[in-house]
Amino acid sequence: MKSLKSKQLPPIHPGEVLLEDFLKPMGVTRYRFAKQSGISFRALGDIVRKKSGVGITTGFRLAKATKTSPLLWFNLQHQYNEEMKRLYPLTKPPKP
Repeated sequence: MKSLKSKQLPPIHPGEVLLEDFLKPMGVTRYRFAKQSGISFRALGDIVRKKSGVGITTGFRLAKATKTSPLLWFNLQHQYNEEMKRLYPLTKPPKP
């Protein structure tokens, strides 16, 4: 029997949370969300595609647009960064 550790799921990027828990359920396109939140369409796309992380300004804008706390977005990003460091300590992480 294989242990649960051998089937560890990859770290969850804040962009995945944004897409799956907010944009899709809200029925909002990335373009409309970018316009409403004040985040550039390109920056939002990079976050959703896991090409970029959530910075301070973006975290505040995401919080306002999703009616959550900026700490949610900062903590999601921090947890993702820490997990990636733990999983890939001396190597470059794989491309998403």
